[in-house]
Amino acid sequence: MSVQSWCPYGLKSLMESISRATLLSQPTDIAEFLHQYLSELISFRRSHPETDPKVASFDYQELWGTLLFKYIRYSLNN
Repeated sequence: MSVQSWCPYGLKSLMESISRATLLSQPTDIAEFLHQYLSELISFRRSHPETDPKVASFDYQELWGTLLFKYIRYSLNN
């Protein structure tokens, strides 16, 4: 039995995105971080309803990562 036969469509992509964001940000409160990340992802998905769930997860991850690296760069320069 393969994972794809019982795993909901898009769940693997979502878990990859969540894992990457958690590893990159190294939050002190993981539960709160996940709550905030998933809340923002839900808002993102609502504003892009026509987008495939897998694509939406990766698009949000890309946007989130870009903002994180800009914040880090800004923090290091100030």
